[in-house]
Amino acid sequence: MLIDGLDEHVEDLELVRIPDGSHWVVHEQPRRIISLIRGGFG
Repeated sequence: MLIDGLDEHVEDLELVRIPDGSHWVVHEQPRRIISLIRGGFG
């Protein structure tokens, strides 16, 4: 995967997987993405 090893370069990396999301998840589920960004990820 492209994200393998990313945590070595990004401090406090938190990955959120959206099972029903496609490559265009930001356009398909904008409210969900905004909520994640504003509320923190976990």
